[in-house]
Amino acid sequence: MVIMWVLLVVALAFVILLRLYVMRMRKFERIVAERRAEAARLAAARAARDAAARRARELEEAEERSSTE
Repeated sequence: MVIMWVLLVVALAFVILLRLYVMRMRKFERIVAERRAEAARLAAARAARDAAARRARELEEAEERSSTE
């Protein structure tokens, strides 16, 4: 009878530890997903800024060419 209670306690402890592990992994997965989303947002902002700068440079060059002709 004692062995059965010991096994029950060990099984419950295992289940509790497994649930804590899963909760912790989900937390880390959420943090990683947030970091990836932030990196993607920053990359998109950087690309938009670079495109705007390139367009402004092209417009300035076109304006200079038209003024020299």
